[in-house]
Amino acid sequence: MTTDTWNGLRYRVTGRGRPVLLIHGIGRSLSDWDDQHERLSDFYQVWSVDLPGFGASQPPPHGMRLEHLAHLMADFIRGMDIGPVHLGGNSLGGAVAMQLTADHPGLVSSLLLANSAGFGRGVSPVLRLASIPGVGERLLRPSRKGSQRSEHAMYHDPRFATPARVQRGFDLAQRPGGTEAFLDMLRSLGSVAGVKSGWRRALTPRVRATGIPTFIVWGDKDAVLPFRHLKRGARMLRAATHRFPNTGHGPQIEQADEFARLARKFWDGVDQGDSMSFSPESKKPRGLQPFQFGVGSAVITGAASGIGRATAMNLAERGNDLALVDRDKTGLDAVKAELTRQHPGLVITTHEVDLAQPVDFDGLAAAVAAEHHRLSLLINNAGVALNGTVDEISMADLDWVLAINLRAPIAMTKSFLPYLQREHGAHIVNVSSLYGLVAPAGQSAYAASKFGIRGFTLALQSELIPRGIGVSVVHPGGIATNIARNSRTGSLLGNEEAQRRRAQFARFLTMPPERAAAQIVDAVAQRRERVLITRKAVLVDVISRVMPVNHRHYLARQLHKTR
Repeated sequence: MTTDTWNGLRYRVTGRGRPVLLIHGIGRSLSDWDDQHERLSDFYQVWSVDLPGFGASQPPPHGMRLEHLAHLMADFIRGMDIGPVHLGGNSLGGAVAMQLTADHPGLVSSLLLANSAGFGRGVSPVLRLASIPGVGERLLRPSRKGSQRSEHAMYHDPRFATPARVQRGFDLAQRPGGTEAFLDMLRSLGSVAGVKSGWRRALTPRVRATGIPTFIVWGDKDAVLPFRHLKRGARMLRAATHRFPNTGHGPQIEQADEFARLARKFWDGVDQGDSMSFSPESKKPRGLQPFQFGVGSAVITGAASGIGRATAMNLAERGNDLALVDRDKTGLDAVKAELTRQHPGLVITTHEVDLAQPVDFDGLAAAVAAEHHRLSLLINNAGVALNGTVDEISMADLDWVLAINLRAPIAMTKSFLPYLQREHGAHIVNVSSLYGLVAPAGQSAYAASKFGIRGFTLALQSELIPRGIGVSVVHPGGIATNIARNSRTGSLLGNEEAQRRRAQFARFLTMPPERAAAQIVDAVAQRRERVLITRKAVLVDVISRVMPVNHRHYLARQLHKTR
């Protein structure tokens, strides 16, 4: 098979059709994908590339770091004009593929990971020792015997460590700068204690949040990265998986026919819009596809601050155009200015609306749709708090909290639904509260509004999910926003008592809104129907289920302790 070069990167391309890009592991080359070129080129345009610093490719100008390799791969996809691609990676190539997916999700259609780095600390003892300065240089000194050991470590069946593959490995090891690139890469990702946790824990949630369909395969006799990582990867990325029995670190070589069959089945499912139903053994539909960010626009209420602002920032990072709704014009303008500065290519519109007042919601939806031709996500986030027992609040207080927390999201849903229905796979998020799970004393009006939006959302799920629209209800518990400062207490309370209760409420608000927003966006990506944010919310949910009647006595005692 012939190869070519682009900007210092050696690559191979065969076949025609939808583009597939395959990335090899540490110290390896594009030759690891030769068998897949032969088996897949009748169905796809198959690309493989020598990673920068490996094979015959030049090292990256800024050092061997995961993000640098991913950036150069993104440049390659753009330079060849082949995106979005079905992306596959083995070992280090899997980690590069995940980094590329997280940093440039618009370039990736799907993610296939074979024995990928990134799902745990475990790694072979040889690679742990090689991370030690001085030791690694001696271990990786080029020799034919060393290349033979490395090739045998790749496979469970020693017959695959052919003389030709050993010779190719020896040739690569002698390449000027090859050992340095290997050790630089190895030491950036691992140490004598194993694969470093920092980059792993930062990367996998970002990959999962993209919602890009993912399939992980693993050889159960892998001597480089342990087979137990398969289960961890499935949990971290919510991915489909497959185990190759009696197979080592390179299933694309050792199980070439079965690997190609499974890859085709996965990619065909993605291309046909049926990625969520994929499993190696079945095509039975199992639910909505992952949400695709960057396709349509998102409408967010309460977007001038707090969770709404943080959610807008998060979605902009994923390429979503935004329609921001709030009564605070100054805050809206500030958010728009920041987003426009960071993402000049996005369409960002602001809509000054006071949800406590009578609103022409149909007119608002039409105005938003006129500037955003594709609406795919509605986040009803705006909310207010009202503290007071039923005899401490007035009917005007009650009307105020119900108008914003309950009536407005219902009206927004009704008015925007005709536009959302035009986008296959749209999604609606309604933000309830911890007090949509339990209703302690002093929260009669607020709990009524939040239980109301919870009930509305549950019914909405039954109505819309069968029609292809995802619906999530979110229960935050103690997010550090302006809700305490902007909250009301019953108008029949004295000022001193009102101030005391606001201060007490504020002590519960500890989680940064950015973390809450990340969990909401992740829930959209994965089509989760129910989201509990903060440990408080999880604990309260458990207590209310275990003690459906008596939980109020426990909660009353806990609240009393905070006074």
